[in-house]
This record gives sequence, structure tokens and C-alpha cells, in this order.
Amino acid sequence: MQLLFTLQTVASAITIAAAASPQPTPIPPPTGSYYVGERKLAVARTNPNNFTLPTNLISDFLATIFYPTKTEGRTAPYLESVTAQEWAQVYNISVDLLTSLTAKLAIDAPGLSNASQYPTVFFGPGGGGPPTEVYTTLLSDLASHGYNVIGIDDPHEQQYIRWPNGTGYYGSGAEDETTDETVYVRLAETTTMIDRLDLVEKALGTKVNRHLLGTFGHSAGGDAGLASMLYDRRILSSVNLDGPFQGGPFGEDGTTVPDFKRPVFLFGTGVHETTAVDPTWNETFPVNQTGYWREVVVKGSLHIDMSDITFWKDTAGVHSANLGPIDGRRMVNITRTWTRAFFDYTLLHCREAGKLFNGPSSDWPEVEFKAGSNGSHHHW
Repeated sequence: MQLLFTLQTVASAITIAAAASPQPTPIPPPTGSYYVGERKLAVARTNPNNFTLPTNLISDFLATIFYPTKTEGRTAPYLESVTAQEWAQVYNISVDLLTSLTAKLAIDAPGLSNASQYPTVFFGPGGGGPPTEVYTTLLSDLASHGYNVIGIDDPHEQQYIRWPNGTGYYGSGAEDETTDETVYVRLAETTTMIDRLDLVEKALGTKVNRHLLGTFGHSAGGDAGLASMLYDRRILSSVNLDGPFQGGPFGEDGTTVPDFKRPVFLFGTGVHETTAVDPTWNETFPVNQTGYWREVVVKGSLHIDMSDITFWKDTAGVHSANLGPIDGRRMVNITRTWTRAFFDYTLLHCREAGKLFNGPSSDWPEVEFKAGSNGSHHHW
């Protein structure tokens, strides 16, 4: 099966409605009761299987933490300037349309003194980019509701990242994100991050929860998050945002999907309304599952709508064959609400949140239930 989900491959399909001197435009603000902090860390690990690096070379990956804080942030451009330039070029839009987008984040603010009562979740971005910061609408919203959210970027995979010390790094922006090597690199980075939560605690000046852990990610990031859950029993539930099962433990064509034995949410776009592009969700995944799982798709959305780029189409005039007609702000609301509800249900045991997954609702007419099971036993 050929993976069709790499985000950069759609750049040639994009056109732009030009705009002159755009005014500052805030991205959709977080909906929770907490202010949101942001802090970046360079985390070292050994790379025994990293195909982008010499064997056993010590290298760093970038961890971007979104977390609840009592400190109010200041309004500023939400994308790093070079990141904005790189992705404006990829999508053939004016960089001003991206640098004019703002967020209110408390950079390097202290964390909450009671942060350890809330779950810690680990996010993986799409294959070859865009990086974690282009998912700020989702990640910051989770943080505003108490979650400590850690996005993980492999620098050799991204087009560009900026380290906490100010140094910029240009990666390969690799398009093939389904190889065994790439899945295992991401898996190792997630496990390393769990092992090194002491670095997060030191940076935030507070304890974080080491027991209520989840993974989620978009495209290849969702695939790798589920692979991580197979290998690390500390991960209790996982959300896959429109990613196939491919590479690593799933085989190159997704022919083998083991029993996760823990809650899984397959949260898809129109790409997964049929099996034409990716049969692994409906044909391979359900066969071995004994735990709780749900599969839904958002009608009117397409693959890139799971990122902030769904909002860019409204504010920057971006059009693409991989962006659906759904309103960008509505898509942001759906992605935020359903992702948080799944973690609220499976990590915090919130029964009210679990009701969202009982079936179709008139409040969410775009969300189509495809399949699911309550499992033969619960594991949370």
C-alpha cells in the first residue's frame, strides 16, 4: 500500500487568494479555564535505529510543552518566523498571511503547583511536517483544560526547527514517513520523553503526572503513537488523527495490527469514509481488538484539516485538494472537543465525556460513526 498522507506532497495542489498587509488575526483561543504556557526543551537520546543518523550517535529531539499556568501570556505571532517562511513557501502563500496569525501564550511561565493531578499526553505531528507548532490550536486547548501536552519533533524529519538556545536547524523534511526506521525512531523518542519527565518537571518547577499517560498524533504521528502504546505499557490510551497503520509493528502495508488491549480512538477525515485509500482501519485493525475502541470520520474534512492549516484556509485563503469544504473554525472545535473527550473518558474516567462516543448526535452532524466496540474487558 502506498502512503498518500504526507503533507508536503499536496503543496502543488494549493492556490492562494492574495491579501495585502494582513491585520493581526488571533488563532482560535483555548476554551479551558487556565492560561496556557509554552516551553521548549532539547532532549538527548541514543539513536541505535535512526536511519537519518550514524548508529549510536547521541542527538537531541525537540520537545514543545503546552501546559496550564496561572500566568497570562502576551499576544505574539504564533509561528516561529523561519517556520512561517518555510511553510509559506511549501504552500505558495505570502509569508505575511502566516506571520500575522497570533496566539496568547505564556512563554516559559511556571506550571501549576497541582499539575500532577492532570494527565500527561504526548503528541506526534504529521510525517515530514508541519512541526508541532502548527497544531497549536489543538494542543493549547488541551493545556487550558489542565493537560500537560508534550509535542515531539525529530529535527532531521522536519523542514526547520529552532532549538531553545536560538539555534536553527534545517532537516530533510523526509516524505516517506511509513518506513520501519521512522516509526521506531518516533517510538524511541516517545519512550525517552516518558523516561525523562524529570526534565519537564525541572523546567516547569512542578511535578507532572507520570501515571495517566496518553499518546495522540496526526498522520504518521498517529501511527507512531499507537506503535508506542504497543511497546510501552505506561501509555493507557491513544488517539490516531487520520493516520494509517503502516511500518514498524504493523508491517510495511499495515497487514498486522496486534491487540492494543487499551482504548483506541480512530479519528478520521473524509479520507477514511471508504477503504479506497487506507483499508487498514476497517479491514486490518478490528480483527484482533479486545479493548474499547471507536472509529469516526468528520464529513466535509480531508487529511490536512486535522492541523491548524484548516484555519489557514479561512484566514490565509489557502485551497488544497487535501483540505475539505468544512469551515475551519468548526473543524478546530470538532477536533478539540472529541480528542479531549476521549482522554477525559479514558484517563480521567469522566462518564459524561464518554457519552459522546455512544452514537450520533444532532450537536455534531458532521461526525459519522463508522465502527467500534466496548471490548470484552475494560483496561482503564
